[in-house]
Amino acid sequence: MFDVDISVLSALRWSSSRSPSTLSVRPALGANAIGRLSLAAFAGPIRFWLPLAGATLVAATAGYGAMLLVSP
Repeated sequence: MFDVDISVLSALRWSSSRSPSTLSVRPALGANAIGRLSLAAFAGPIRFWLPLAGATLVAATAGYGAMLLVSP
């Protein structure tokens, strides 16, 4: 249901930053992260989903930083 990682990474790798495929894949990546975190928070105790929340925050911050460095 929330497994779009391979398609997201492939589309982002092979397309330009302003192409329609990239612009449509970014919301899928966000939905993937939010969906996994929501399912983990709903299904398990805090010790299971808190590390996932931290990793999601680190990944989002790193991705945004990389976008700022690479963008013209």
